[in-house]
Amino acid sequence: MSDVAAPAPASTSPSPVMSPPTPSPSSKSDPALISARGIGPYILGGSFAEALELLGVAEERSLPAEGFEDRCPWFASATGLDSLMTYVIADVVQESGVSAATDVIHSVSVQDGGAAGMLLPLTDAGVGLRSSEEDVRAVYPDAATEDALNADSALRVTEGRGAIVFEFRDGVAYFITVLPASEPLPAEYCG
Repeated sequence: MSDVAAPAPASTSPSPVMSPPTPSPSSKSDPALISARGIGPYILGGSFAEALELLGVAEERSLPAEGFEDRCPWFASATGLDSLMTYVIADVVQESGVSAATDVIHSVSVQDGGAAGMLLPLTDAGVGLRSSEEDVRAVYPDAATEDALNADSALRVTEGRGAIVFEFRDGVAYFITVLPASEPLPAEYCG
């Protein structure tokens, strides 16, 4: 994930946010809501198989691997409309010395692809991708500084058993991860 560079923002003020789409009657969550439970329909503890379906990723994967996700069956990603990148990670178990995915969502991340006018997921407090670090600190004054692995800085907002980690480049949120509150950001997702 560190090999994808976010474009330099024109300013540190949040960009205008489009109204989120209306969820379908069968939808379980707001498609653009970030919370300590998950991002949109991807909820911690939810079904990884359902996430694969929502992302449009084939569930059957086999080795030898031809693609990244074949080598890491616990990792699923998709680029949505307007370049919003979504990453869903399953819990991993060891089976006969081989790492295997469970059907349980462990963490969810979104990354800004930089397209103008795109729907940006936000928290109930109104911050998300492209929000300034100052704005995130203002609405979450108890946010803890997190070790930034692939960013200039990071803030962790813990709510109950989950946490939202905002990663910033040039003072602007470009990557957001929701994961269990007790867990650090992983150095990498496939390794």
